[in-house]
Amino acid sequence: MILKVWKLLHIMMKIIKIKELTVIFAFNCMILFFVVLVRHKVKELVEFVQNDDRIRDERKRAKANRDKYVGMSNEASPYRYSK
Repeated sequence: MILKVWKLLHIMMKIIKIKELTVIFAFNCMILFFVVLVRHKVKELVEFVQNDDRIRDERKRAKANRDKYVGMSNEASPYRYSK
């Protein structure tokens, strides 16, 4: 009887350990995924900063859209939080 209980406890401990390792593995995969995303975004930003033509194009586009959003502010919004 004691041997059966001991074996059952041993099996339960292994299952718990496997579940813990699964959670740790999933968490590490998420971290790796975000690291890859950040590296990709940094690479894009570095390429953008080093390319003068793209910067000029973005500035032209921003200048063309400058008047597009005039009058939009938080004060004009009907959905304001009161303090």
